[in-house]
Amino acid sequence: TFDNFGATAFLPNSKTDQVREGNIVFISKTGTKCCPIYWLRKYLSLSKLNYKPEAYLILHLYKTKRGHNAHGLLPISYTTALKTFNDHLSKVTNPSIYGLHSLRSGGASEAANNGISDRLISKHGRWSSNTSRNTYIKDNAKKRYKFSVL
Repeated sequence: TFDNFGATAFLPNSKTDQVREGNIVFISKTGTKCCPIYWLRKYLSLSKLNYKPEAYLILHLYKTKRGHNAHGLLPISYTTALKTFNDHLSKVTNPSIYGLHSLRSGGASEAANNGISDRLISKHGRWSSNTSRNTYIKDNAKKRYKFSVL
């Protein structure tokens, strides 16, 4: 669902949802050239998906004589997502040292290094324990130096 601040997506289940309540993920509009909302809207427009809230957002594609079609009942596979990520990453760096969890770690680290509360980081990342969340967070040098001044 889109609003003035960005978009929300309901995840009905995930491996981190032990009580099977589902989770709402918030994605902010940034107004930059990397704005996730801009690119999500562009994707929805170009893909010409007749998107329904209960459907998968990023779909499995299959080849046709005219190109590719989306299979509305199947999500993109982890393998395909990782290959696509690595193909694009290889244009700027060595992709072998990164994986899709690098995005999770980078997002959590950036949030922590910019003063976002542990509670909100856990909620957004769907972590149920501080230990699991903290394994993803890498404190930047500036933050670590600041600690030694106290």
